[in-house]
Amino acid sequence: MLDKYISLVKNFYNEEHRCFHDWGHIEYGLDVFNNLGKGSLEQKIAWLFHDIIYDPTKKDNEYKSSLLAVNMINNEGDHLNVNTNIVSIIINDTKNHQPTHPESALVLDIDMSSLAINDYQLFFESRIKAAKEYAEFGKEAVIAGTKSFISETLHHPRIFTTDDFLPMEEIARRNLNQYLQEFEKSNEFREIFTSKTKNKFKL
Repeated sequence: MLDKYISLVKNFYNEEHRCFHDWGHIEYGLDVFNNLGKGSLEQKIAWLFHDIIYDPTKKDNEYKSSLLAVNMINNEGDHLNVNTNIVSIIINDTKNHQPTHPESALVLDIDMSSLAINDYQLFFESRIKAAKEYAEFGKEAVIAGTKSFISETLHHPRIFTTDDFLPMEEIARRNLNQYLQEFEKSNEFREIFTSKTKNKFKL
């Protein structure tokens, strides 16, 4: 069943405006599920859909993604085999990255695990991709948004809530603290806002 939904959602993640939240992000999460050898069908389907609607100018992406997921599941006739309520809760929990249901915790940790890449240069490159998606807001707004995200993330007693990801906690905090100190001074960050590399947001 999962392969069917992979086929249904894949093209959404190839939209031009995506730099970080693209199909590579989804494939990464599927690989993590496989490597862990765990994950319910609801968790995996929620992962496939959690960024399917992605407009950086909007604040209801998760809500719209959850609606699309439920509609697709119903249209495919799988509502008797998939708990759409759990799928919807998991997707909506990715907005604030605080689990309100036990099934959400693993998905949220997978979503945040890119913060714990144990190679700072690779981590740095992934964060630059994420920042590029917001370039249309202007440099100062992206700086403020990046600092806010990092500060809020570091403020949580634990970034990761499942035992599988607890060993990543220290790496993620180290990466975030280092990035906070240097991202806005880096050539890579400044180049986001040049006319040559600026990401034009289009739907």
